[in-house]
Amino acid sequence: MNIPYFYLILWFLSIAATAQTIYQSGSPGWLVNQFFSAANFPDKEKYFTDEMTQQLQYPTIGEELRGQAKVKLSEINKRNLETVFSVNISTESDQKDFYCYLKNEDGWKISAIRTFIIPIYYHQLADSILNDKNLTASEKWIAHSIRLLTGTDENLKEHLKLNFNELKDILARFLNKPDEEIKPMLQKLYLSSVFKPDQLAECVYFSIMEINYLEAGYIYCTDKTKLPPMNPGDFILVEEIVKDWYLYRRN
Repeated sequence: MNIPYFYLILWFLSIAATAQTIYQSGSPGWLVNQFFSAANFPDKEKYFTDEMTQQLQYPTIGEELRGQAKVKLSEINKRNLETVFSVNISTESDQKDFYCYLKNEDGWKISAIRTFIIPIYYHQLADSILNDKNLTASEKWIAHSIRLLTGTDENLKEHLKLNFNELKDILARFLNKPDEEIKPMLQKLYLSSVFKPDQLAECVYFSIMEINYLEAGYIYCTDKTKLPPMNPGDFILVEEIVKDWYLYRRN
């Protein structure tokens, strides 16, 4: 049977689009893929530095999952000698986001891995509250804020996009003259506060909630040089969602 050339091209493009990305050996993407996706990571002592050298005796996440999870990589903070990848891992029962920090020290090496883990008690608390049919407005806000805080990065990005106009209204009101009317506007979006770290700061923060020093939310900033730097010790994630609006997580 003769198949028109046009359809062969479409078939080839569809296969190419779904194929796994092939990374050059030793590149940052290859290292991240080896750590999170590969069922075996040989000679990993050559590719670890800083605190990761203390993890050599333990299996990588890919080895623990035996290469059976779906792994999505995204390079989000590339610089000359350092870069950061966000990594979404999904199994049949769960999804989790990780942040992988790499350095170029005569070759790329993994220097740190971070994730955002809220104690299970708070998940149970949110479930318990939402099962109550007689919720107060305050209880409903707390439960949904916990749910949002513990969501995946994609959940939080989608939340911003769905509520973008409302967030811009809050921003305008905050920059003009903050008043008590902002509080219910924040709570409607399951946020706890809007603030600047100091009066001269150029970035505006929208915090969802802080639990045991773990915090997540959004940043509005028109000058990228004023954003907090990503690092394993504080802002483990700062990623642009739409122009001038960023998702952040602190650990």
